[in-house]
Amino acid sequence: MKTYDIAIVGAGPAGAVAAYAASKLGLDNILIEKKFKGRDKFCGGGISYGALEFLTRNVSKEIYETADIYSDGYVAVSPKGRILCASLKKYSGILVRRKIFDAKLMELAESMGSKFVEKTKIVQIRKDDDLIVLISAKGEEIRARYIVLATGVNDTLSLQVGLPKFRVNQLGHCWGTEDAFPVDEHSKIWNTKYGLQKPIFLIFGPIKSGYGWFFPKNGYINIGIGTTLEESKNHKVIFQELLSKAFELGILKNRYVFKVDRSYLIPFSDLPRDRFVSIGFRTVAVGDAAGFVHPVTGEGIYGAVVSGWIASYIIKDALDKDDPNKLLQYEKSCMESFGEDMFIYGKKLAKLLYLSPTVLEVGFRGLMEDEKAVDLLTRLLAHAEHNINKKMYNYMIRHIPALAVKALSAREKVLYL
Repeated sequence: MKTYDIAIVGAGPAGAVAAYAASKLGLDNILIEKKFKGRDKFCGGGISYGALEFLTRNVSKEIYETADIYSDGYVAVSPKGRILCASLKKYSGILVRRKIFDAKLMELAESMGSKFVEKTKIVQIRKDDDLIVLISAKGEEIRARYIVLATGVNDTLSLQVGLPKFRVNQLGHCWGTEDAFPVDEHSKIWNTKYGLQKPIFLIFGPIKSGYGWFFPKNGYINIGIGTTLEESKNHKVIFQELLSKAFELGILKNRYVFKVDRSYLIPFSDLPRDRFVSIGFRTVAVGDAAGFVHPVTGEGIYGAVVSGWIASYIIKDALDKDDPNKLLQYEKSCMESFGEDMFIYGKKLAKLLYLSPTVLEVGFRGLMEDEKAVDLLTRLLAHAEHNINKKMYNYMIRHIPALAVKALSAREKVLYL
């Protein structure tokens, strides 16, 4: 029976990038997807400047082919309806349909040399001396020296290899829809009202922790809300409140009938996972499976693709040195690359913003009247640079008195274009 250097379970962005990197490094690998190439996953579908830059630099510029729309900015709305409009300028990202974006990454991994297997659900993992055996729902066995888990938060494989279970306060829920929509017609309205043709809309207020969004695509719109498990219990009512708010703001010109038809469990709040490496089972978790989602924005693509890339390089080192303990370097490398900034300072920002609707409102008003703060926020949303969360947090802490004063005279709408 064939033995692979790496078996990667889950062919989302994290898994596909791990497979691509493994093949680039000359490692014999297999990428296993329980569904099929082109399967969908519900999320906003925004690929930030930082994620896009990483993928085009390390994987392929073919990623641009998946773009439905290039976003030219964002419109953020406070709980009380104050509006901040800002251009992304040189930090523009793309908006994609996930089934197309994910399929492209799978194809790129396969073209690099990864063996891609679809419609194969792995249900069990066991050790066999210095090898790991994956067992599918049909009883098939796949043998590998190392494993990458890119299976999200809602699986049992991570528990089988000894990783701690996600705690309730580490889980969230996003729900909504992606439906046909006259985007070009609305672009004219958005440009007149907000000074942007293809913005992303971030609506704060319907929920205490998290936000609602409207992401335009090519002939489609993605509408969703991301929050805690507790706050998502009344999700249908909250969703309708979001739609009503969007009509009042002119984001939707009519009272369109949209219904919640998809949802997904996500890592949220107290992240990352308590541990995401198993030496005994020679396994590392990447992306959502490791809890690599931004505590403020809920964006997970950046952490997914970067962690997938790092995982294969660390496993290559472990193979070369015949030492599974080298996997411990994975946690350190992820923290150095993005984790410290995201999960120390990002969490501090989340605590500031989501402490209460009142604190969020006051903070929003102060921020929208401070050009430097808006610039930092723009770069944070774009994942434009290393340590941006630290810079944003430190700036806000140092300028709390000044921001509080500015909040007292905040305008109804401010444009930074």
